[in-house]
Amino acid sequence: MKLSRLIIIGTLSLALLPEITLGQRQFRYFLTYQDSQLVQLARGSGYDPDAELGAEIPSNVPLSVPSMSSFTVGLSMQYVANGFGSLFLKGFRNYVVYDRANGDNGAYLSAVPLDEHSFRKVSPVYTGISQLSQNLSNFGSGVVYDLHGNTVDINGDGMPDVATYSGSVARGVGAYVAGNDNAVQIRGVGTSYFMTPDYDLMNGFIGSGWFKILPGATLHFCNATYTNTLGIGETYGNGGGETGLHLYTTGGEQTGYANNMGFLRNVDDYPEAWQNIGAKYTLIGAAPVPEPGVMVGLLAGLAMLIRRRR
Repeated sequence: MKLSRLIIIGTLSLALLPEITLGQRQFRYFLTYQDSQLVQLARGSGYDPDAELGAEIPSNVPLSVPSMSSFTVGLSMQYVANGFGSLFLKGFRNYVVYDRANGDNGAYLSAVPLDEHSFRKVSPVYTGISQLSQNLSNFGSGVVYDLHGNTVDINGDGMPDVATYSGSVARGVGAYVAGNDNAVQIRGVGTSYFMTPDYDLMNGFIGSGWFKILPGATLHFCNATYTNTLGIGETYGNGGGETGLHLYTTGGEQTGYANNMGFLRNVDDYPEAWQNIGAKYTLIGAAPVPEPGVMVGLLAGLAMLIRRRR
């Protein structure tokens, strides 16, 4: 009788426990300020009074961009370990959506052709065949590790070698967001790049290694430059169907397609689940801020005009 009661009580206790979920590593992707004009506009508009070069751009407020002009942002990732330790990362797919169009699940070596469903408010500066990689600059770098988790010292100078992401982006493609089939439908369109930590070998070839990422660490991948046709005060990203700038992820692991964002997981080394977390940014056009040198010239011209009138 006592045993039966214990079993019943134990069963009820388990039923009342909160749902237990398995832990997972998370990768949070976001944009950073890499353009002094964006910093000035963010501060002046009041959307981000603490904006500074290299800082994260908040996605819960509009991103002020110079109207009818180009701007540069940085693409970064923060590793949220959730109790797991450091890890080694290699192949990274990134996909930034900036518009939409009707089409199938295809890929292009140039920017994806737009149509009557497109907004044409934001696009990469370079859109032609084999030009997409020209939109990228300021590639991230770090100490490189080999297959066994050891630092690399190819030149034998006693210092660990450094790798950058610049070696594998020449074939950046424009692609549709992946669907479950090849049906023609309205899809988000953007640019996709595959990146690995590349370093020089003694024989003149390029080696591809790993970066070691500590819990909570942030990794800068590269800068990306865009242009816009937004009028002053015009927004893009919060209207029906508008993509804004969308760091697209499936919400889960990287699937291997060129058109979503995330790292490729080695299940033998990391059997636990990974989650990729994207971000969407609404843009708003703002009056361009003159460069300091231009302002000095304008003030000098104004002073000269005042003297002449006197």
